[in-house]
Amino acid sequence: MIIFLINTLMIIMILSIYEKIIDFLQDAARRQIQQQKYEITQNYYDELSEKSKQLSSLRHDFKNHLGVISGRLEQKDYANALNYLNHITSQIQSAGDLVITNNTTVSAILQSKKAECERKGIPFSYTAAFEKIYRLSDIQITIILGNILDNAIEALETDEISNKYITLSISQINTYLAIQCENPYLNKPREKNGYLITSKAEKEFHGIGLKNITEICDSHRGEMHYSFDASVFTIRILLPNY
Repeated sequence: MIIFLINTLMIIMILSIYEKIIDFLQDAARRQIQQQKYEITQNYYDELSEKSKQLSSLRHDFKNHLGVISGRLEQKDYANALNYLNHITSQIQSAGDLVITNNTTVSAILQSKKAECERKGIPFSYTAAFEKIYRLSDIQITIILGNILDNAIEALETDEISNKYITLSISQINTYLAIQCENPYLNKPREKNGYLITSKAEKEFHGIGLKNITEICDSHRGEMHYSFDASVFTIRILLPNY
């Protein structure tokens, strides 16, 4: 009886320790996501401020720019007038090249991933046709969009794929928020127990991103589906949004 009680107490203690470890790891994961969201959002606001300053500067000097162009046209210096106009146009495009949607967190994530795609030579296009996101928290939005786009970018980090692109759409369909992302891939993803297996070296983390997305979908009674046909990977998510 004494041995039984001792073993029982040890099991209870071990379970209690494991529970505390799991709680700690979950809290650490939440803090990491919050930190990532803060950094992405802060970078977005910094870039927004910088773009605003560029536009203000261009607006302030606009009359002078027009004067220079007009003067060169009067002198029939058409080549330099065109070069000057192209230079001003490129500055305006650069200052206005900022992702703006109806949700700041969505805008910040898309801006961050758009910049990463530009650095890696991956064409990235998106549509954001929604008025408001009602049920998802900022952290949940970060998890969903961050994992989707990180996986797409990872799949295209190879010179063997010539037709690289990522296409993302976020739209309101009736009472649902619909998210869809497409990208070509080289090697067909492998599945295990209904989850995709990563090609990364850190196998212990395989599928965690999609598992987290699935948990969010389940908690909101939404749906997530993916397919890989004709060398194109597509992920679709439907979430109640009202």
